[in-house]
Amino acid sequence: MFYDQAVDEKDDLPGSWLKKIKKNSLGELDIPIYIDVDTTTTYGNSIQPDMYVDIYVKAINEKEVLMFGKMLSNIKVLATTDSEGKDVFRSSEDIGSPAFLNFGVSADNFDLLKKAIYLDGKQIQLVVVPHGGAEKETGLEVNVSSEYLRDYIQNLTFELPQNAEVTTPET
Repeated sequence: MFYDQAVDEKDDLPGSWLKKIKKNSLGELDIPIYIDVDTTTTYGNSIQPDMYVDIYVKAINEKEVLMFGKMLSNIKVLATTDSEGKDVFRSSEDIGSPAFLNFGVSADNFDLLKKAIYLDGKQIQLVVVPHGGAEKETGLEVNVSSEYLRDYIQNLTFELPQNAEVTTPET
């Protein structure tokens, strides 16, 4: 009763990349996260699923010195999606415009990356750099490459204590 072209395959649905999230080396499920991108920041749409990327930070520190360094390395791209959440590489006849690079990262790296994403464009700039094709060896870990950058981002933001109660003002 349906036209074939009116029915989407499950892999073509927005968010289908979430099923690619794996358990990390601690046996915990990685947390999904995305970074805003465009055709320029994906090197002409050349960053594709299953590639590994490094995330660099560019910032001016409190002494007005330019900092540029690798923050995270070996992050597997799970999907490159458009503004509607559809995989830009799914349809062979029409490659869409990238809006998000989607990853799965550990809880510690999620916290750091989420803070960096929040600061992106305000006090720092995130630069995604691909470093080759698909993984050839297993067990490639996501690493924080610079403790200085981690501390810098942590100092620009704050953490709530585990037992903190968050309240909102009454209107």
